[in-house]
Amino acid sequence: MKSIQIALIVIILGGAIGGMVGSALHNEMLFLFGVNTLFIGMILTLFVYANAGNKLLNIFLITSLLLGFIAALPSIHAAPNAPTNPIPADGATNVPFNTSLSVYIDEIAPPGFAYNVTFYWENGSYIGFDIVPGGQRAYVDVSNLNPNTTYGWYAIVTDWNNEHTSSSVWHFTTAVNESEENHPPSKPTSPNPPNAATGITSPVNLSWSSSDPDNDPIVYYVYFGTNNPPTDCIAAGISKNYTIKYNLEYGETYYWQVAAWDIHNAVNWSNVWRFTVQYAPVASFTYELDGKTVYVNASASYDPDGSIVLYEWDWESDGIYDENHTTPTASHTYEKNGNYTITLRVTDNLGAVNTTTSNENGGGWIIIKDNKNIWKIPFDWFAILAIIMVGVIGIATSAFFLKPESIKALGYAPAAGSLLTTIFIAIAIFIYYAGMAWYWIVAMGGLAVLTLYLTIKSVWSRKKHRRR
Repeated sequence: MKSIQIALIVIILGGAIGGMVGSALHNEMLFLFGVNTLFIGMILTLFVYANAGNKLLNIFLITSLLLGFIAALPSIHAAPNAPTNPIPADGATNVPFNTSLSVYIDEIAPPGFAYNVTFYWENGSYIGFDIVPGGQRAYVDVSNLNPNTTYGWYAIVTDWNNEHTSSSVWHFTTAVNESEENHPPSKPTSPNPPNAATGITSPVNLSWSSSDPDNDPIVYYVYFGTNNPPTDCIAAGISKNYTIKYNLEYGETYYWQVAAWDIHNAVNWSNVWRFTVQYAPVASFTYELDGKTVYVNASASYDPDGSIVLYEWDWESDGIYDENHTTPTASHTYEKNGNYTITLRVTDNLGAVNTTTSNENGGGWIIIKDNKNIWKIPFDWFAILAIIMVGVIGIATSAFFLKPESIKALGYAPAAGSLLTTIFIAIAIFIYYAGMAWYWIVAMGGLAVLTLYLTIKSVWSRKKHRRR
């Protein structure tokens, strides 16, 4: 039993120390690891003593595990979003006999993972599949479709946990196959951006010109990528220009080509065009604190192929940029104590932007506290002193109840209850002076009161049992 007690004490103290060090160093991973380890240690402690025959602690154990499961429900992996934005669009007509089906995957997979997108006809027969990392389109080619025929199709996206979601069923109608002589559309020309253009920024609007000598409707297929010629079809069966909305790599040269199809399946290809995306500006800044005022300096920011013309500051990283300047220095005075993160957004002379935060610059949280208030001792000293005092009292009380005569008379419940109550109170003090959310303090205080109640209840029940 003593070895189990030592192991539980090591787990609980290790978790508490890990959480305190993680908070002091502003290391979120270490803090969460410490808090979780501490919680596991407390649950194991309750489990050991509850199974010693205390029914009330057994009930508390089951309730704690159930509440922990409920609290973890929001983090359980959910199925991916359904595929959207079909190409050809739902209800499209005059679709070529050889075309591509495409859907947009509105999810972003973690590094090293991807989504499997499988395409089916409306009757459930298999068409093909594509694998994408998310945040882009998936494609599959179909050919030899029947003329003047309506087809129904859908797509299913499956993630790495085998969770899958199906799209709606979409329909399109192929073109009419007429026997009269047909002429292909004119070769697409007049690209925009112009061929070999440089200094292009995202998003990029691609446009071109083409016509059909027979006045037939035209649909376009856009191929795009870093290879020459490009092989990735990013838009299939569209009737007008196309905008690349996702961010392109700065400094990269991209190639694109357009195929114009008429309703008789005649095609004409453009030349291969190219453009180069400009470099993004580099955002960087330092800061100094003087009481509640922070002074920032973004002189280290620069633009490789131009100049920075605008500096915008978000003092609380809430997505709202509070100030903008044409010079790199600024200052801000916080009204309330707390932990803050500053975000800087810079814009260059061609409109490209980039952002950074005080965390990315190695500074961690901007901690604002009122050091001049004589009625509130600074956190560094008072929290340590308070936690040490509570810990000494709690350990002394627990040691008293661990004496053989106390264990014989009262059991292990007083010792375990004293230790857990001490830990909960110490954590509540630490959370308060760390500036964390109020509900954590309420939760720790509630656990301390509940543990104290169960301890007293257990001792009372044991005394009643011995009198009988």
